[in-house]
Amino acid sequence: MGCTSSRTLSAEDQLSLRDESTNCPICLNSIKQPKTLQCQHALCSRCLQRYINSLDNTDKLRGFPCPICRKLTIIANPDTPRQTWVSQLQESEQVEPTPVQRRSSRLAEPNTAIHPSRARDNDVIKSKVRGESLEPLIVDIVVVDVDDVAVVVVADFNNKSLKSLYRQRGRDEFSSLSLESNPFCVALVSDRTVALTLPWSDKICITEVTPDLRVSKSIETDKAYYGIAGIDEDCLAVSTTWQTPCSVDIIDHSGRVIKTIDTTDYGDSLFSDPWYMAVTPSGDILVSDCQEQSLLCLDQSGHTRWRYKPRGEGMLKIPAGVACDIEGNIYLADTDRHCVLTIDEHGRFLREAASSADGVERPRCVTVTDAGRMYVTMENGNIRIINLR
Repeated sequence: MGCTSSRTLSAEDQLSLRDESTNCPICLNSIKQPKTLQCQHALCSRCLQRYINSLDNTDKLRGFPCPICRKLTIIANPDTPRQTWVSQLQESEQVEPTPVQRRSSRLAEPNTAIHPSRARDNDVIKSKVRGESLEPLIVDIVVVDVDDVAVVVVADFNNKSLKSLYRQRGRDEFSSLSLESNPFCVALVSDRTVALTLPWSDKICITEVTPDLRVSKSIETDKAYYGIAGIDEDCLAVSTTWQTPCSVDIIDHSGRVIKTIDTTDYGDSLFSDPWYMAVTPSGDILVSDCQEQSLLCLDQSGHTRWRYKPRGEGMLKIPAGVACDIEGNIYLADTDRHCVLTIDEHGRFLREAASSADGVERPRCVTVTDAGRMYVTMENGNIRIINLR
């Protein structure tokens, strides 16, 4: 028995998905023997099987997250071996790649790896490092300043690793930390410390960046946390998804839950798919909700300050990573719209910070440094650098 879609897409949405899914997000080549997930994204049959085999604890989900938009695909017969899951998905038509127009005047050459300490406007950092067998799927990013060296730290879902990319003594260097399960989100919690969620292990890893990586603490949690943001050196904001009700918890570094935020004062659910999060300079919590196609701003007591959910041409399609700068401006990646939006502290749209014209294609995660540089991860494994000043 095949899977059925969890929501009905308009003809316009289906055409958009078809146009944007001509390349497999795993192998990055034209899709061969396409299989369509419940979110309507298509992948090569063989790549999808390898992706499913790499996942941990899929029995807990009775399905698997889409590697593009993270929406869950439920398997009709999940008790069968995982090697049979791909055969349960619907087949899609073979599609040919559609050329994407790129502006060439300011972009780095496609095969040139630029590291952050020597990067210029609109340069690209390659996230694939030596010894990796799979193409990277970067699911989150932070930049850590270590003795005036900009160290890019990324969570690589496909390769089950946390990586740091940097340049030291005139040489391009990297550090890679192998993980017990697939990572999801990473957050800066102090000057040289990051926290990483491992939801399928029910853990959060606290890792020092020197710029090499060293796990200093492993926090066991009672829930599977996906999203994460640092509130201060003692507390984290973390999110659950694919369960009812979804929640944002404030926890300390022992994993103790200080507060759970999940419903309004009227008992309605606040979230459908809370994933990427950030904390504003004033301490409010930003939650990017893919299913609700919105960005929610909450204070730490759980009260809603505003929800950014535009209609019409400005409607969000797949809101993903979110970040703040030191002035309180908010940057939200929209994967299907190929752009990063700038929103003010009151939830009002200001401008597009980056788009396909800047070489940003299918952005997933975003972070902004105090120096005004925005780092945007894309589904092809590259990281685009945009100077905001």
